[in-house]
Amino acid sequence: MSIDIKNLGGSLVTRGETRNTVTKKTSTHTDASNASAANPATADTLTLTDTAQQLLTELKTSLAEAPPLDQSRVDDLRNSIARQTYEVNSLRVAEKFLRLEGALTPAENSISDAQG
Repeated sequence: MSIDIKNLGGSLVTRGETRNTVTKKTSTHTDASNASAANPATADTLTLTDTAQQLLTELKTSLAEAPPLDQSRVDDLRNSIARQTYEVNSLRVAEKFLRLEGALTPAENSISDAQG
């Protein structure tokens, strides 16, 4: 993986000519402390590894296949929270945290279980 960053700042990000390259166009920034130094616009390049590109593709596919958001449910939850009437099921939250922890560190859990 190679990263070539010549100038931090700017705002426009566009895809480069190759599939794995993203180019960030930056513009000249001047402020009171640097008013006399004018730098020309530059382009920064970031090249993703094949693994990162594959993960990005999988993420895009997963998001495209995700079910649509139920905006009315979101609004109901937001209103319940705002009215302070939303009740948290602490047992359900704890179970989900344990399931998440198990999914993130399965090898570590089995080692500590074996050690006793």
